[in-house]
Amino acid sequence: MQRDQLQQVLQYAFFTDMHWIVFWYDAPGHFADALLELSLDGVQILNMARESTLGVKMSLELGEPEAPTLLYFPHAELASEEDWLLDSIRRYNESALAEMRTDYVIPLTTKLASYEEKLEQDKDASTSAAVKPKASRKS
Repeated sequence: MQRDQLQQVLQYAFFTDMHWIVFWYDAPGHFADALLELSLDGVQILNMARESTLGVKMSLELGEPEAPTLLYFPHAELASEEDWLLDSIRRYNESALAEMRTDYVIPLTTKLASYEEKLEQDKDASTSAAVKPKASRKS
């Protein structure tokens, strides 16, 4: 997967779907280095391998995050009894929270591409429909 595809998926999650917190589980940890290259204006990116889970939990519970937040976990999702953030997650409704696993990125990228293609087709159709009446008036 390309860094650009990853960038697109995350931008879609934050700026189109309007998720406030994205939990990204990357079981093999392949994208830990890519975090440094991401350019998501106004999004706080936390690599949970370097963060205190308890500290993040307290931050989420004591107040809303100041900015949309990406929580990157370089491992698989934890079992519910081991996940300190689980009750914090339940504070947020689905419209404000997204979970992302590395194996979801490619299908989401495909969805974005088809959505973009449909918008182009709609644009072309509306442009050609606007041109036809002008052409018929001239005859």
